[in-house]
Amino acid sequence: MTSDPLVALEWATAELPLPRPLQAGALTIRSRAYCCVRATLASGATGEAFAMTRGLDVDGALETLVAPLALAGRELRAGLRNVGWDGPISRAASAVRLAALDAEARAAAVPVWRLLGAEQAPSAAALAIVGYLAPGEQPGAGDVREASAAIDAGAAGVKLMGGAGGPADDLERVARVRDAIGDGPALVLDVNGAWSPADARAALPRLAAAGVTVVEEPFAYELGLSAFDALPDERPQLAFGEISASVVELEALLGTGAVDHLRPDATLFGGAEAWRSLGPALAASGASVFPHFWPELHRHLIALAPRVSYLECLLPGNDAFALDGLVTPSARIADGRIAADASPGFGFALDWERVRRHAGAPPRRCGA
Repeated sequence: MTSDPLVALEWATAELPLPRPLQAGALTIRSRAYCCVRATLASGATGEAFAMTRGLDVDGALETLVAPLALAGRELRAGLRNVGWDGPISRAASAVRLAALDAEARAAAVPVWRLLGAEQAPSAAALAIVGYLAPGEQPGAGDVREASAAIDAGAAGVKLMGGAGGPADDLERVARVRDAIGDGPALVLDVNGAWSPADARAALPRLAAAGVTVVEEPFAYELGLSAFDALPDERPQLAFGEISASVVELEALLGTGAVDHLRPDATLFGGAEAWRSLGPALAASGASVFPHFWPELHRHLIALAPRVSYLECLLPGNDAFALDGLVTPSARIADGRIAADASPGFGFALDWERVRRHAGAPPRRCGA
């Protein structure tokens, strides 16, 4: 138990409408739901964090299990597997850990990165996400326009959302984007696990020849580690790990020797403790950390990584995660990078009035 223990938690889930619907395979996404958490320490210091629910009952996990354990001073094993690749318990535990970390840093009047022991503010190359589709829109419709705007806005590279068609479709798209942005910027293709391992093996050399820097999840890694066998030598760098709630699984991915960029998500697999525990495996593998979105959180936590490659972001006006107005200020690009600043805590605030307006139930509270 620390000298400033956690004494209260408050949370609510807000269903925030998107400015325009998005198409993800057969799914039309019209809103994003976030469980927002406020943690209060004995000193009175408060901190905030959030986790996307993806339809999971994160509220229920907080009320029945996570909040009582956290307030009793029990360790939150956010890496425990539940309900598939991740679940409500891992998301709830992660949000509580992150909110408590924010509160600890605010109590000390320091940014989270300094609380974690870093001597200077961490930063990473900014990667702008492009290529989200509106319902009925064909893949590639806005790729060149969005990618060019991202580079003009100072991004060090772009991440193209792929996997809506087959490898041939994405090969055409990346060729057009590479031609538009030139040879210098990074070009990442996110397949979201949509291809079979055989299709991925055949496509990877062609993607390398087309100038793709990194391919994210060319096949679904829940198929098992055997899917990493017999990968071609000529391939872009590979990134995996964004849907894992388990440090052990992330270590297993690193153990394949094929993962160049690990994609941990702090809102799934825990707070700073989980990030710190990954350090030895990352150091041994030589892989870089390339966190899964949420730059407002990850720009601090990368202070614990031996090597960091990219931080993802959206350009102003592209609110595909419905965070504009919920999280302020948002992380922004400067000199091609996203950096943590010196503001206390994580350096952002949640708009609790907006949360209440879009919540299906009033905020719940546990503790003093």
